[in-house]
Amino acid sequence: CAKPRAASPWLLLRCWRGASAKRRGVMLLGETSSIAPDVWDIPYIPESVQKAIANLTIDRLVGVAIFLIGVVFAIFSVKDAHQCVTLFVRQALKKQAEGGSSPDSEQNAQKFAPLSGETTLAPADEPLQRWSVFGLVALTAYRFYTGFLSATWMPYLLAMEGEDLWREQQSLFMGFAKLIYGASILLNPVFGMIGDRAVAISHGVGRRLFIRLGITTAALGIYICVLSAKEKLFLSFLSGILVWRLGEALNDVTTEALCPDVVPPEQYQVASAIKASSFLIGGLAGYAILEAKPGWHYSWLYYAYPLLMFASSLPPLWMLNKEEPLRRATAGRGEDGDNFAKSLLKSYLTPMSYTGGFPMACLAVFLFGLGTSPMFFLLLIVRDLVGIADPETMQRHFSMGSICFFLSAAAASIALAVL
Repeated sequence: CAKPRAASPWLLLRCWRGASAKRRGVMLLGETSSIAPDVWDIPYIPESVQKAIANLTIDRLVGVAIFLIGVVFAIFSVKDAHQCVTLFVRQALKKQAEGGSSPDSEQNAQKFAPLSGETTLAPADEPLQRWSVFGLVALTAYRFYTGFLSATWMPYLLAMEGEDLWREQQSLFMGFAKLIYGASILLNPVFGMIGDRAVAISHGVGRRLFIRLGITTAALGIYICVLSAKEKLFLSFLSGILVWRLGEALNDVTTEALCPDVVPPEQYQVASAIKASSFLIGGLAGYAILEAKPGWHYSWLYYAYPLLMFASSLPPLWMLNKEEPLRRATAGRGEDGDNFAKSLLKSYLTPMSYTGGFPMACLAVFLFGLGTSPMFFLLLIVRDLVGIADPETMQRHFSMGSICFFLSAAAASIALAVL
């Protein structure tokens, strides 16, 4: 097995395996003593180093794949942004031409008029079509990821990161993260208002743009958190959480609005049940993996989050193919449609005047959140109060307790619906 001038890599690998086996006093089946003397000089690499190299290669491959997918999403985001701006300019020029405020308005309106085969700006008047169960599952597929994220992010991943970044004040670290999470939720009415203005121009373009921007922003936040965790940078990690949660807020607002946008009212209950089931299955899947693989390092979640986020967003993105403006958003802009400050204020105050007990329902959710907040600290409770110090045993108890909590909540919801 002499080393020729242009040796095959597979031949060199066989020579190296034969040399390493000879070093250990083992001869491979089919090997002879005709291996050239210079091959014996190849140093033996320990198995632990080989495993580390293999794991590093897999990590790099997955990281490169996630990066390329993120670049593709960002490119399509630029495309949707260009379409949205073009439609907005076209609509503004059309209104200007109808008002006759400028002598060149008609010429500009004709310049930006839609070509043959392009989408017009007239609201869609057709009634909403009924959806199949499979279609509703695909439309609400993103809820599977949000369930997985809710089950593993705050109660598990941040608890483990807090132990590495701020061991002395682990619960305070989680409190800061929860504060950022709550602040991002407070921006939901703002994102919803901007999203409704976008779909008043084009429903498909507006919703796709917000989903892709949210996914790109969340992926950027995940990347910042990964780099900050490796370097033990506390404030940078919190800034990554802020960027991450802003992206998730964009996604949540947009995906929650898909069913009211395109599903007929008689299917609201079915769509709501499917959406809740997807969220529950995603959370149970996260807890099941944590219970089945307690020896895995928690950093595997940084790869699972973007992959699941990209995969679960594809079905709703594919179904958002209607480019007409959303009739409800077009009709609901009202007299304050061009006043951003008034619309911003109304997005927070108007829901408090809805009929049907909506303000009391918000108060009930607030009180319910006060009672369920300790579940986010379940891992710390298992470690500090129960006294389980072994990491794998602690993770198993945390997973089983969380699964019981999820199943009990589902059973209570079903009982209330039946009764």
